[in-house]
Amino acid sequence: MAYQAYFRCDANSKIGSGHLMRCLTIANSLRGLGWDCYFISTFENNNIHPALKDSAFGFCDVDDTPQSADLLVVDHYELDISYESSCREWAKKIVVIDDLANRRHDCDVLIDTTFGRDLNDYKPLVPSVCAILTGAQYAFLRPQFVQNRGTSLERRRKNSYKLDRVLIYVSFTDPHDITGKALQACDLVSDKLNIDVILSQHHPDENKLKQMADKSEHQVTFHSDVSEMAVLMAQADLAIGAGGTTSWERCCLGVPTLLIEIADNQKMVSKALAKARAVENLGWHAALDIQNIADKISELKSDVDKVKSMSDKAQQICDGRGVERVLPNLMPQHGAKNGAKISLRWLDLEDTDLIYDWQNQPETRRYARNAEVPNYDEHKNWIAQSLQNEKKWPYIVLANGDPVGFARLDLSDDGIYEVSLLISQNHYGKGYAGKALNLLSELHSDKALHAEVFDENKASIAVFSKAGYRQVKDTWYIKETTH
Repeated sequence: MAYQAYFRCDANSKIGSGHLMRCLTIANSLRGLGWDCYFISTFENNNIHPALKDSAFGFCDVDDTPQSADLLVVDHYELDISYESSCREWAKKIVVIDDLANRRHDCDVLIDTTFGRDLNDYKPLVPSVCAILTGAQYAFLRPQFVQNRGTSLERRRKNSYKLDRVLIYVSFTDPHDITGKALQACDLVSDKLNIDVILSQHHPDENKLKQMADKSEHQVTFHSDVSEMAVLMAQADLAIGAGGTTSWERCCLGVPTLLIEIADNQKMVSKALAKARAVENLGWHAALDIQNIADKISELKSDVDKVKSMSDKAQQICDGRGVERVLPNLMPQHGAKNGAKISLRWLDLEDTDLIYDWQNQPETRRYARNAEVPNYDEHKNWIAQSLQNEKKWPYIVLANGDPVGFARLDLSDDGIYEVSLLISQNHYGKGYAGKALNLLSELHSDKALHAEVFDENKASIAVFSKAGYRQVKDTWYIKETTH
């Protein structure tokens, strides 16, 4: 039986597209793992917003109460502890996505992807047992951005960070006509530019913008309701845009940005990105100076070192794997035979010493491929590199919230997904290993998982066999995809 998730987000076509896209990204990931996903919304929003209408997810009217769900995700500025508490009777786990830190929540997980956000901002606002995930490393980007990250970063290096192509994309509707002002600014730049402009079908001034482009000395290309945003963004040498969700997409691809604040909740992000020198913050939209935009473009065209620096700073802020980091916190916990609740979370640099201690335990080395105790500096570098490697999925195994082990999935050059599992010898015999393997299978149910278990390690063979792995040859075991 598939897990069920419900999403309650602000899907208003004018102001809520960011909320909706975050939830759609999570829902698509869960659907890929076999979950059934439903959106709680009004009939109007379900039909007005094309992304929601075309998603093919189930629909639940706001006036109807679901009977039960494994997960409820709430991403809505107008909802707080009152709404969330009322859902406790049918939702087994509640996750809140927020970026304001201005109201109380009743949730099991709180996620704020704001760059520079301090988790202490939320501690007075959520239950003491709530897991708080803050920072741009958790930003919910569509898979296409991770897939295009390497290509985008390599193109910039090969192009020596020259600035020839500008991407203008502000927001879903652009009510303040920032796009028009950006085009006017580009016309004040003497050096020729290739300009890509992304417009929604809801843009009120499309005809006027196209008339401006016809008169421009630059090459201007319009793109409407783009589905492959990452491809277009990866081709840009500079972006002009707002400080919302798109900020993390640009960071992931290393795109230097002239950033414009179009909403109050973007001010903190804009200032933090500017402080990190990943963007040039042009400030509040109403005070926008067209000549200033033109001067910034000209300045960057003549300063490739600054363009390179902005790109380097941006790509360090967000690598696009936010959903992968969040997913373990969304999964239902598994009960061990001693009653402990087993779960997974993404590995953190702060776990380096803990894992090193586990690696040095005699029972761990006994069945390791390399029986020698690892050097600490090598171990530290290995942890850091693992967190940077998109072909690795590193997790900490938790029992009632306390770390008890380390689980990892590696993608080899041969296309094989290999599972590695280490449970601290202080927790042997409690059934934690089997539950961790089951959680790994649920998190990666779209993959065939492989594991190498030596013949003399009878206990591990029994654990892997019980978890559904079968021996295929010599010391190798496999668990097929579950859907």
